[in-house]
Amino acid sequence: MRPRHPPTHGLYDGTLRFNLLNLPLAELASLLDKYEEVEFARAGGVATQTVSLEPGFDALMSFPHSMEVQFRKLGMPTLLYDGKIKLLADYTVCNEGDILTASQAQILKLLNIQMGKFQVTIKAVYDKDAESVSEHI
Repeated sequence: MRPRHPPTHGLYDGTLRFNLLNLPLAELASLLDKYEEVEFARAGGVATQTVSLEPGFDALMSFPHSMEVQFRKLGMPTLLYDGKIKLLADYTVCNEGDILTASQAQILKLLNIQMGKFQVTIKAVYDKDAESVSEHI
C-alpha cells in the first residue's frame, strides 16, 4: 500500500507548494529556472539598491496630503505645508545590502519601488515507483 503523502518532513521551510507533474525533471528544472517575477520587498529581505530622497516637496509630491501622517509614523521627517507633504531633510530609505525592516519595506511599496524577487525552486523529487524522496540540489 502506497503512502498518501510522500515523506517530505524536514525538507522544506517557509512557503511550500507541492506540484504533481508528469514531466522529466530536467525539463521542469529548465522551465522553472527561466521563471522570475519582480515584486515588492518584504521585511527581512535584502535591499538591492540604495534609495535616498532629497528634502523638499518633489520626493512626495504624488501623494495626497492625508498620507503625511503615515510617512511620519514610518519614521520619515515630514511636515504638511500648504496642503503638500514636505520632506524636511535628506532621507535614506535603505542602503544596498541592508536587511529591510517593516517600515522600510512599506516606504518602498508606497514609492512603488520593487526589490523583491519571486522564484520557484525544486527542493525535492518524489519517485512514486521507488516510493522515495530525493533532495534536489
